[in-house]
Amino acid sequence: MKKSHQFLIVCMALIVAIGCRSVSKYTIDSNPVTKTDSGLLGIWKAMEDTSVADFILVQSPYDVHHPIIGWDSVNKRPAIIGEGNIADKRLAATLDVERTKRERHEEIMKEQGLYYYITYFNHHGINPLYQQWTAFPSVVGNSKFLNVYYQDEHILGGHFFVRLIHINKSYDSITTAIIADTTLDMLNNAKELRNRVTKNIKSPSFYSDTLHFYKANGYHLTLKGAVLKAN
Repeated sequence: MKKSHQFLIVCMALIVAIGCRSVSKYTIDSNPVTKTDSGLLGIWKAMEDTSVADFILVQSPYDVHHPIIGWDSVNKRPAIIGEGNIADKRLAATLDVERTKRERHEEIMKEQGLYYYITYFNHHGINPLYQQWTAFPSVVGNSKFLNVYYQDEHILGGHFFVRLIHINKSYDSITTAIIADTTLDMLNNAKELRNRVTKNIKSPSFYSDTLHFYKANGYHLTLKGAVLKAN
């Protein structure tokens, strides 16, 4: 099937490709039960992408949240020392810094090893178009999937699903496909979703086009740093 730069965008914004319908309110597992694999962290590029500078960054919860809160000893107030997201920055600005650091550390440790954060950079690898979407792994039979949370102005929130078809032993090459079942929104719970995936797992028509990724760099600490490391 024809692959293009446009399809890589579709890979990260699945809804565009399949009519805003291949999204489920539920995940394959109701809660994360499969540990994340640190080998997937880093900067990835699709072989099919015609824009060689664009890339996907996979981070851990520690990467995303831990560096953002510090202490400005000159002005005697909390300081933002890293990137973090908007909620983190507001939290640091309004709460006592020590309590904030403790609470964030506890939250990070709960997420660590369970979630990934995924960002797609376009415009020659400098624009974080889809920023730090959360994802967690599930296993169905012998197959690995990512449950990726998606939300926009048209969808209140749901998940699309990426199958990790093959990961080589050195963790520098991944083959993926996206579940393209437009009836997922009709399912009533996680059990029904898992049953649907199990039933169709070997059916080619259950997936959209396949993409082949290679690891361009193992760096994954910050968005700004990734831009510098990717190209």
